[in-house]
Amino acid sequence: MKKKGKLIIFTLVTIILLFITSFNAMGNNIEQTEYMNEQSYGGQLRVYIVEPTSRWDNYDKDPYHFGFLDFAIDETLSINYLETYTTQVVWDASEAGYSNVKENNIMAIAAVFNHDSIEKYAYPPSKNPFDAHYVDAAAAAKPGETGENFRNETITHTVFCEEATATWCQYCPAAANGLYDVYDSEEYPFYFAAMVADKNDIASDRVLEDYNLYGYPTCFFDGGYSVVVGASSESTYKSKVRVRSAKDVHELDLSITVEWLGDGDLQIGISITNNEQMPNSPPDIPTITGPLNGKINTEYTYRVVTNDPDGDDVYYCIDWGDGTDEVCIGPYTSDEEAIITHTWTEKNTYTLRVKAKDANDAESDWATLQLSMSKLKGMSHIFSSKLFDYLTSLRYILRNIIL
Repeated sequence: MKKKGKLIIFTLVTIILLFITSFNAMGNNIEQTEYMNEQSYGGQLRVYIVEPTSRWDNYDKDPYHFGFLDFAIDETLSINYLETYTTQVVWDASEAGYSNVKENNIMAIAAVFNHDSIEKYAYPPSKNPFDAHYVDAAAAAKPGETGENFRNETITHTVFCEEATATWCQYCPAAANGLYDVYDSEEYPFYFAAMVADKNDIASDRVLEDYNLYGYPTCFFDGGYSVVVGASSESTYKSKVRVRSAKDVHELDLSITVEWLGDGDLQIGISITNNEQMPNSPPDIPTITGPLNGKINTEYTYRVVTNDPDGDDVYYCIDWGDGTDEVCIGPYTSDEEAIITHTWTEKNTYTLRVKAKDANDAESDWATLQLSMSKLKGMSHIFSSKLFDYLTSLRYILRNIIL
């Protein structure tokens, strides 16, 4: 019996020590945090390899202008404000399935498509919808050249057009000639690529899947900002280029260099600088949930959550309303719930305030919750819950020891 008694006492002491250690470890795991202040531009970089005089003839038996062969680059971008993205690739004509590529008849066109999308129609005004991503910058170069996105006081960027076409299409030559006349006039900075769908699977996928093509010919200016179905004149296309070239776009410096390595290999270098801060929306006012009434010297738990329209990470700044320091916690992802705890020590009514702040320092308005703390002292609900768990475990252990 003495051994059993000693064992019971030892077990009790051990459980109590574990309980105290666990309870003391609980508390407000809240600390002030420094905020990052970075805004990034998101987009898609595509580099079109084209032959100025295409190997494929149109319906009139004339070669296409700027016939598309392949994408040398097709990748997602994220560039912080005032930072520069650079990359260099080698495009191999033989790996792409082409022979007899000539140094004097090859060109690379780079276009940067904005990440934001808007619903447009491949047959305006309402047929064949697709998600349009507008072009913010374009540039082109032949071997030995460097091309840059053009900007001045009236022109915001170089315009780019994708011409959906097919060799069997009898109306397509007129569209091709009209586009080339706009390019050749040099009145506006403008490039285009002939996406010959029946000769090139990549071109076919681009116009059918990404643009939900209605029919040939169709010209998609700047990723679908303007869509022209059917053959049109030079003046129609020039009007589209003129209007689009003056539209506000995200300010980017884009340059492309091309070097001929021989045997159909091209070395292509790209540089893109983000010169414009992205617009930023503040998080929504947070939602606070938790008890409205309680007792002093008792710890209470509250949950806060918010949504950031831009999908940015958020921080929560908390004012407990009792004169203690405001604290900030985070980061949390948008719509991720944060758990906060606090103990009030004086009988009073309090206003718990919480605001959200995103990674770019945009703040929501304060969310508020009115609380009342009574003077009646009671055992902390957390303490009670923990103690109940430990006593239950202790009863089980003692019963086994005694038995």
